[in-house]
Amino acid sequence: KASGGHGPSGFVFLLRTALRLEWRGGGQNDHTFDIAMAGFPDGSKPDPNESVALPPAGTCTAYTAVVELGGMFNLPKVEDLNARLIEFNVPFRLPDHRMRYGGLGFTISGSTGSRLVRYEPSREYYMSFLGGTGPGPFSKALKEEPLFLESGTFEVQSLGGGDVGAYGGSFQMPAQLVWENRDSLREVVRSRGATVKWSGAGERLVVVAIASVEPISGTAGMSICVAPQGASQLTVPAEILANLPTTGNSSDGNIPIGGVAVGAFPSQFPAALKGDGIDRGIIFPANFSVRQTVIR
Repeated sequence: KASGGHGPSGFVFLLRTALRLEWRGGGQNDHTFDIAMAGFPDGSKPDPNESVALPPAGTCTAYTAVVELGGMFNLPKVEDLNARLIEFNVPFRLPDHRMRYGGLGFTISGSTGSRLVRYEPSREYYMSFLGGTGPGPFSKALKEEPLFLESGTFEVQSLGGGDVGAYGGSFQMPAQLVWENRDSLREVVRSRGATVKWSGAGERLVVVAIASVEPISGTAGMSICVAPQGASQLTVPAEILANLPTTGNSSDGNIPIGGVAVGAFPSQFPAALKGDGIDRGIIFPANFSVRQTVIR
């Protein structure tokens, strides 16, 4: 283990996202897709920022920044992603250690079949779309595979390679969170606050995020709230929304660059990823529901 580090580690993130987009003229599209992402940091640096520094349950926080919209949806290397997160003042960083090579890929298997998650040499981590339908450039990458991360038990397995030996682990993919009032949140009026209602979270941690970008200046804002455990609704107060820039309206011929997201995460320590050359490993399943929203 390097001085100041935490030993070599590994992570596998499994994410299901339900996304609603609205277009000029009032049209809308719904997309649901599954993604897997993984990596093997070498542990050469301390990692105080490797987890989401969320506010305590029952509280909120807000962030503002100026961002460049050009290329913001590309998938760059970890250091470039971190630069954008730092610019946005978000308390989350992907591990910026040297990323170790753990073979050509790993399989995820369950009742819905198997998927191979491939190594991405240009990005130094593993990432694959597992299934579903996505907007714009993601639609071709998904190759019209059926949704994969249905609720149930899955296994991660790999023979490893390079710096990492054989590794694996099992995890429970939870059912998709149901956002009960998604249809009514086409618009958020900052001075009124915003109430989000959901069901199906169980004992998971529920996070609500509202964000927007003013496209000409690049001014951006984001509000994040964590619900009390067991809650089924949360109101983001007006003072937390005050710094969000307003957005255009699709009926005005603009595309609103604003949205509301509701996510559910494990409230306890995630499932373990175990293997040769992994001192600390986690498998982290989560799901999000996101919709494009006008901010006023």
